[in-house]
Amino acid sequence: MLTVVIMPIAEADIGEAYEWWHEHRSAEQAQRWYQEIYLAIQGLSESAARRPLSPEAAKLCVDIREFYFGIGTYPTHRVVFIIENATIKVLRVLHLSRGRRQLSDL
Repeated sequence: MLTVVIMPIAEADIGEAYEWWHEHRSAEQAQRWYQEIYLAIQGLSESAARRPLSPEAAKLCVDIREFYFGIGTYPTHRVVFIIENATIKVLRVLHLSRGRRQLSDL
């Protein structure tokens, strides 16, 4: 099983999303989202290699992978990560409404 490490900028992304849910939805939904995103990220330890490459992978010549996450019917966030040796590094957790970020954001 692989070790999952959430990089500081991804932690900040999660914190911002939590605050948004808390302010615009409800404290209950914010807490649910927060708990479930961490469960989904930890689940990468068993499924990371099966996740698709991100569009940025070809441009950077790095195996950047992604998965989509949401607590409702539709995903709201894109989790971007790499696998290095026996470690999964979560680089970003991006809201889908923001569109594709610049490569420098990863």
